[in-house]
Amino acid sequence: MSKETSIEWLVTKIINVWQNDHEKWVEMPTKVLLEYAEQAKEMEKEQIMEAHGDERDYLSDSGNFITISAEQYYNETYGGDK
Repeated sequence: MSKETSIEWLVTKIINVWQNDHEKWVEMPTKVLLEYAEQAKEMEKEQIMEAHGDERDYLSDSGNFITISAEQYYNETYGGDK
């Protein structure tokens, strides 16, 4: 069984509202869509960190190995701490 990506989850949420309740789609406030987007972003962060693993060694510019946590990797790569 494959995991659902954050984008697949978001598209499914939007399609479900569209297919199941056209009236709700027309009246759906931007707030709900933004909440879905925020949930999808958090899911994406978790998926990236899970793929990275708890810690991983990287070769630094100075030639030494450094250990980077999943959180540190995410923040440095995607600006997650900003």
